Amino acid sequence: MQYIALLRAVNVGGKNTIKMAELRDALTANGLARVQTYIQSGNIVFDSDEHPEVVGSQIENVIETRFGFPVDVIVRTLAEFDDIVLNQPYPKPETTDPADSRPAKLYVALLREPAGEDALSSLDRYTSDQEHYRVIGREIYLCLQHGAGQSKLAPRIQTLGIPATARNWTTIEKLRAIGHQAAQKND
Repeated sequence: MQYIALLRAVNVGGKNTIKMAELRDALTANGLARVQTYIQSGNIVFDSDEHPEVVGSQIENVIETRFGFPVDVIVRTLAEFDDIVLNQPYPKPETTDPADSRPAKLYVALLREPAGEDALSSLDRYTSDQEHYRVIGREIYLCLQHGAGQSKLAPRIQTLGIPATARNWTTIEKLRAIGHQAAQKND
């Protein structure tokens, strides 16, 4: 089965540094097949016959053993990634600044498990006409008019008490495309 795994907080500010080539080698040596990585923020596309929770634990164990620190790993199947893209509740992001053509105003926080209503309601006080969110399953879609760096809402995802990591929409689309390319090669 084709999977996409996202690592939380690696290669950020010189902390939790992992070279992606070393990670690919370590994961391949531990039984994952056709391992690919995308950019340095910890995005992995691979094949495995194992259940998603088993694969997530396996990756966490490999990282802690090989690199010496714990990392939360969020795993989705390629079909689940398709759903993330298809269920996106906002119009495709458009920038208001012509000098900034990046569709970086939309983010998806992927949670290990669904958040409870009480936890989610704690996010509401950080919403505004500039920052809002929608929850679909284990995903929180964030529309942030000024990006994540200046957001008051985005950092609150980590206060939900559930392992989570966020990616911008460009990365989500790219990982889905890499997953489909890998799946076609396997057919």
